[in-house]
Formats: sequence, C-alpha cells, structure tokens
Amino acid sequence: MDQLQESDFEPKTKPRKPPKPGLQNKDRKAVQLRETLSKKPKPYFDKKGFLKEVSDFTFPLHFIDFETASAAIPFNKGRKPYEDIAFQFSHHSLQKNGTIRHEGQWIKADPGKFPNFDFVRALKKELEKDKGTIFRYANHENTILCHVREQLKETSKKDVPDKDELIQFIETIARPTEENEGQWTPKREMVDMLDLVIRYFWHPRMKGSNSIKTVLPAILEASQYLKTKYSKAIYGNEAEIKSLNVEGSFAWVLLDEKGTPIDPYKRLPKVFGEFTFETMDRLY
Repeated sequence: MDQLQESDFEPKTKPRKPPKPGLQNKDRKAVQLRETLSKKPKPYFDKKGFLKEVSDFTFPLHFIDFETASAAIPFNKGRKPYEDIAFQFSHHSLQKNGTIRHEGQWIKADPGKFPNFDFVRALKKELEKDKGTIFRYANHENTILCHVREQLKETSKKDVPDKDELIQFIETIARPTEENEGQWTPKREMVDMLDLVIRYFWHPRMKGSNSIKTVLPAILEASQYLKTKYSKAIYGNEAEIKSLNVEGSFAWVLLDEKGTPIDPYKRLPKVFGEFTFETMDRLY
C-alpha cells in the first residue's frame, strides 16, 4: 500500500454525469491512503459541505428501512422465483427542533398472503402527511419500490383498484433503475445517506467499508455529542425518544474501558440464541 500514489486513483474514463459536491472517488481513496499510512489516522468530515447539503432538506426528515425476502420457490401462485417480497418497514422522523420520533412501522406475517401492495399502501399512508425529505441507506429501498412498481404494472385494476395511485406514489419518491432509466422523474426523490457518507465522511474504524453496520459505530466514535447523548437511556416508550417497540428506557451506546463506543448492533438481542451477529452475517 505504501507504494501507491494519489495519481494512481485518477479515473481512466470520463464520468457520465457532472460530479456532485464533496469527495470524488479518487479523493476519497487518497484520504483513506494518506490516513491509513499515517501513525495516527484522523477522521475526515467536510462539515461545511455537509451543512450546505443539509440546507436543502425539508423538515420533518423521514428515515425508512425495509425488510424483504427473495425465495427460490415463490410463496404465492403466479409469482416468480426470486421475486422480491416486501414484508416489513420502519419509519422514524427528525423534526426541525431536533425531536426524534419512531413514527410508524408495518409488518405482514399472514401465511399465504402476498404483502407487496399492502406494503406500499402502508408506506404511502406514512409518508404522504407532509413534504419532508425521505432518507434511505444504499439502493435497497429504491430497488424494492421499483420492483413493486413492475409488479403493479403487471396486475389488473380489477385485482388492485388503486394500482395507478400506488404507481404514482412510487414514481414520486423512487428514481428509475437502469432498466427503467428516463421513464419518470421523482419529485420527492429519496436521499441516499450512503452517498452522503461517501462524499463527506471517512473514519479509520470503517476499515474501507461503507456498510451502515460499520459507519454507525464510526460516527458515534467521531462525535462527542452523539456519544454523550446516546449513552443515556433516552430511547423507549417511557423515554425522551418514543419507541413503538422498546419498553421502558434504553441506552444505545455503551463505552468500553477506553471510552470508545461499543458497536450498537452488538447490543441487540440475538435472533437465534446460539448464533452471534458475526456468524449470522457470515452465513447470510
């Protein structure tokens, strides 16, 4: 690695689109190389650029996360192998005054019931109350919504009377994937937090990964404010940040003997008692 030069990161081809503000791919690699080779690597955060980006957001901010499955053998008649099944989402919000809320959640666990269209109906109901900016992390949520759009287009109005409204909602917040490029322009396109991380933040704890499971602990370590705030029991149905699931109050952040935040993901209850989260990630 010490033989690499920053010039090695220059792109070999011209980008298809004008670059966005913040770190470009070559710049980010240069930061990572420089800090990794230093004896005391420091985090990188373009606060000025990030705040300029934030100034364009509309409050309240909405944060959504999907849980989906893709089975080789379809659960329902007429469906295809490896077709996306969207069965759960969570929705949190951030108000302009800093108030965080667990706004809503939805899950469909009825055996034999195809959940995707009810999923979009419930999501639409959650997000159509205002014009606040919607956030996702990486492409998963966008990809799933585009897939459900295709499923709706293949379904008759007799079976789904509100299919046009559901398609219109999807086209309002999701950008077209490559196979649908140019077919519509979202008026309220979801913002990708991964894209913000890549352009404005880097931390040695991330070790080259931009996975949210790596980025979250790194951000907590970099910010004394967040470290202090979330080391208090402020989350739960009886706490400052109201939760729809956690009873009482709960502190997301515990510090080790060096004052470094322990990965919050390791604080979650095990899904299967005999398996650690590391084992689950490896098997998945």
